[in-house]
Amino acid sequence: MDIRQKSRTERVSPAYYMMGGMRLLTAKEFRVSAVQPRKRLNIILLMKGCGLVLNRLKKLSVVVAAVFAFAAIGMTAVYADDGFTAYVVADALNIRSAPSTDSDVLGQAFFGDALTIESVSDNWGQVSYNDSDAYVCMDYITTRQDDVSRGSLGDGQGALVLEYAKRFLGTPYKYGGMSPSGFDCSGFVGYVYQHFGVTLPRVAADMAKVGTAVSRDELQPGDIMLFYSKVGGKSIGHAAIYAGNGVMIHAPQTGDVVKVMSIDSGSYGKRFACARRVL
Repeated sequence: MDIRQKSRTERVSPAYYMMGGMRLLTAKEFRVSAVQPRKRLNIILLMKGCGLVLNRLKKLSVVVAAVFAFAAIGMTAVYADDGFTAYVVADALNIRSAPSTDSDVLGQAFFGDALTIESVSDNWGQVSYNDSDAYVCMDYITTRQDDVSRGSLGDGQGALVLEYAKRFLGTPYKYGGMSPSGFDCSGFVGYVYQHFGVTLPRVAADMAKVGTAVSRDELQPGDIMLFYSKVGGKSIGHAAIYAGNGVMIHAPQTGDVVKVMSIDSGSYGKRFACARRVL
């Protein structure tokens, strides 16, 4: 626009200015003295500059909104895919027959246990339990394995091993059993340590070859105790976990259950072979 000094006040063109899509002033509402052309030019440039800034802010707000939208999609996608692995963050998580706290409890999963979540609806995850559909509350589930890192072994973790092992007290003995539905002696010990990322040999005789040898006088909670199959025997046939104070937790024999008992009860004192420390 040609700005020249005149003796009268002249109107500003165009008829009105738009700043970021918002009407500012009409020509009638906005007049600038012709004797101040520099000031008028500065005002016009300032208004145009503000409009450019606001337009850019509007575009930025669209970008930010898109970012949040994609982030939300990404967060919900964690539970969108079927068959993802998740981990229990509660000390004990009820596995239920239906997606409701009023439904029957079929069993429990424990801290650090890995579950395959088949689908999620209304904050309930569907899992398979004993070949049937079951449900767990997703409030106690995480997809990050690091969130259950307290299950990893280290110095002074014997008490943590025992805490987990005691959850299976009363579980029936089952020859060849390696799950909470039934354990044999080495299956029980192996299952407990597997929870902490330690893979042990399947049979008691081979467990006597792992870790560090420990004498009976040096036993600490969490140590693995091995026993001969019979008094005076030479083959190792039984495994247990030392629980401190002269007692152990183990799956004794057919017809019995996982229990805590003295390491000297029955013939165990005479059948003690060795102990191993894997902590």
